[in-house]
Amino acid sequence: MIEYAVKLMPVSMKVWRGGWRLYDLAEIYLKVGMNEKALSLLDRILSMPLEFSINIIDLNPSWDPLKDRAEYKQLLIKYKVN
Repeated sequence: MIEYAVKLMPVSMKVWRGGWRLYDLAEIYLKVGMNEKALSLLDRILSMPLEFSINIIDLNPSWDPLKDRAEYKQLLIKYKVN
């Protein structure tokens, strides 16, 4: 269902709303164990001019299951804001 919502509100139409839908989808992927998809989508989201930052996401306990993974640590290095 959320994938359908992302198609209805693509980032190319409305960056702010579309970005939030992508984030919602990434969290859903995480919750159902689709970790690679969640990380890939998180990388895409962080590369966009949105209000998301890896610093804020790193504080969110929802992402704790991925914090020991090399891919997540790479995102921390790639997008860390000082």
